[in-house]
Amino acid sequence: MVESLAPSPVAQSLLYDFISFYMYEWDAPKAERQLQTLNASRDLLQELLQDVDLSDLLRPEAVDEVRGRLKHPAPGAAARSMEELALLFQNLGDLSTVEIAERCLVDPSGWIGQLAGAQRIVGVTLPTAYGPAPRWIAGEYAAEYGAAFGLATAATPAISVEEARRRILLRFLGQAGPVTREAVLARYAFPVEWLQAELDGLVAGRDLAHGRFTW
Repeated sequence: MVESLAPSPVAQSLLYDFISFYMYEWDAPKAERQLQTLNASRDLLQELLQDVDLSDLLRPEAVDEVRGRLKHPAPGAAARSMEELALLFQNLGDLSTVEIAERCLVDPSGWIGQLAGAQRIVGVTLPTAYGPAPRWIAGEYAAEYGAAFGLATAATPAISVEEARRRILLRFLGQAGPVTREAVLARYAFPVEWLQAELDGLVAGRDLAHGRFTW
């Protein structure tokens, strides 16, 4: 080995290529780099796990913890004020009075009354597999729920039945965690054929994963 003050032409060429490749690696915003990594990881994960039973890999308590954060019944995610409760309706769509109480640190009766009085939430009765179910929904979603389920609301539906159903379904799936088709139907009386077609389309588009995640 010979030491020199300057690299040889061959080493200098390799060093130049190395520097030019990594020089701008960290120039992209951190959020953008994370998003690119996440997208690549999702595709790779789909390929690696397509024939794997995920129930052998995922711990039930970890699944329950994530589901708790998404649905907001966990103590650290519970509503501490009326405004935080109003935000829950934006994220979750519809809640029963019992479900609201489960997601608040204190008795929410007063908050419900104030939000309803200001028309920020509206009481509706939704069809489910077990019969009519009273729920509260965000006021701006009234037309959406009216179109999806044929409800008489003060708001005039401005979207199609299909689009209204799709929005409600996606909002529910975004916070439900691992869930069965029957569980979706138990909460919303969607037409079975329509629901199956939507779920199949979401799986095909890799927006939804299908499989056994828990025992």
